[in-house]
Order: sequence, then C-alpha cells, then structure tokens
Amino acid sequence: MTSTAKNFGYLPKEQRTVDTQYRNLIQNILSSGEDHTPIHGDPSKRLIGYPMRFKRSNGLPAIAARDLEKYNLIKGAIGENIAFMNGARTLEQLEQYGCPKSFWEKWVTEEKCSVFGLPAGDLGPGSYGPAWAAFPKPDGGTFHQILNMVRLMKERPILRTIKAVPWIPYYTASGDPENPRAVVVAPCHGWIQVHINTGNNTFKLTHNQRSADSPVGLQFNLIQYFCMGLMFERVTGIIFDELVYYIEDAHIYEMQLTHAQRLVDTDTEFPHVFPEIHFTEDAPTEDILAFRPEHFIVKDYVANPWFKIPTPI
Repeated sequence: MTSTAKNFGYLPKEQRTVDTQYRNLIQNILSSGEDHTPIHGDPSKRLIGYPMRFKRSNGLPAIAARDLEKYNLIKGAIGENIAFMNGARTLEQLEQYGCPKSFWEKWVTEEKCSVFGLPAGDLGPGSYGPAWAAFPKPDGGTFHQILNMVRLMKERPILRTIKAVPWIPYYTASGDPENPRAVVVAPCHGWIQVHINTGNNTFKLTHNQRSADSPVGLQFNLIQYFCMGLMFERVTGIIFDELVYYIEDAHIYEMQLTHAQRLVDTDTEFPHVFPEIHFTEDAPTEDILAFRPEHFIVKDYVANPWFKIPTPI
C-alpha cells in the first residue's frame, strides 16, 4: 500500500508545539493524587475529573516518552478500536482486526472468564464490541451505534445527539444476583460524541473515559480516539478539528510509580512534537467498518526508547 499525498491539515513539523498535557497529568497524579485501592486490591493514586484538548493541526497525540511504535503498538491500538466498531468480543475476533493478542490474553483466561460464566477468550456481551455494534433493542434486535453516528453526521449534522456509549448497564453494573455481570473488564473508555460546526464543515470529537490506567492504557486510548475522528472525517467529508478528552478517574498504580516518574523525567529532558498520521490511497471512503490498521501510516514519529511498565491483571 502507498501513502496518499493528501495532508490531513497538520501544521508543518517546525510549527507544531510540544504538547505537555500528558506529562502534566502524570505529574499531577504523582504530586497530588488521592490514595485509592480498587476492587482488585492494587493500591493506586488517582485524580477525579481531568480534561485535555488535542488540536488535529498539532498532530497525533502519540507520546514521545517511550517509543510506542515498538512492537507495532500504535497500529495495534488502532486495530483494537476497529475490532470493537465491528462488534468483536472474543480474543480471536480481536486478532482478526489487527489487535495484538497481548492486549487482552491475560484478562480473558479460563480462570478469569469463568467468574462471569464466560468461556476462555470471551470479553462478554457487556464489552465494547457488543455495546457499539449490537446494542440490545427492546424488540430483541440490535442497534449499531457507530453506523448510526455516521448516518446522523451526513443527514442531520445540526444534532447534539450524535453519540455512542460502550455501556450496557445490566451487563456491566448489575447488582442483581439473578442477573450477574457479564463482562470480564467493564468498559473503561468509549463514550464519544460528535459536535459539528455546519458553518465551516468541521467537527470536534469529545471522548469521556471512565477509568484510565494513565501510564499504560491511556497512551493508546489517545491514539485510538484521534484516529476515530479521522475515520469519521474520511467517510463523511466533515473535517475533524479537535479531540476533546475528559477522564473521570485517572490513576497510577503503586507498582507503576517509579515508571511514571521516568515518563515525566524523560519527556521533560527529551521532548518531541507529535507526529502526523495519514491514510493510504486505498483506505475506505464510505464504509467506516472497512478500515484496518494497515490503512494508517505514521510520519515523523520521534520518541525516546521503549521501556515496559507493569499493570495489574
């Protein structure tokens, strides 16, 4: 596949500014986060309520503190969201769309899945894929939230209800013993809304994240939702202008504290501007479900060496 010559509206590299929002978040959690021990028992520090804004013109929000292209992780993150848009809920299905097996295999073992009455490798009917692509309807049918967003962007751009959620309450937050939870990991991200400016044919994508493992998962989530904005643009012709990102619970686990400080120190000492990301010439232009990770090309990503950061399982 070859890269398209079309520019996505990025500023030239020399005009893009170093973005410190992610570094600031990590530093704020380290310095002023409250102590909290969640249900799985791993102590953490957390901040409740944290906003960030990423202009499309300043580049893809891929952090430079550690090299996210190592092990093809940028495209792996894109593949995960593409899989969810297509309704994937098993480890095998996620891999088919380009999501690395390593992203989920430790969370969907036979032991962990059995707690929720699920077979090994199954995230459950309350996971991202079923919620986005097959949300249950009262008549027994299903509703595809992502395709509905695309339709509304084209047909009714003035609406303030162009929205999707990853949350099916009776699967994710049920306290009823007769209707137990049916999802291995309750969705942490994926509350999205499109806000269109019909005057200049642009839109902002707002994203709300319930829970953010800030030194690890959040790094990939920022990439995922920026790229979702680009996919919406590609199939609707409305220009993606900004990712507005809000985190309800931003946390760092105790086991990650020294690694998190390394992220701050490295990014402070060796800062880099965000890269560009482009579509290949043969990337889809009509069907948002047809995108695959190979339709994306990262340009000018300069980052500091990769290092591994642990996270509780």
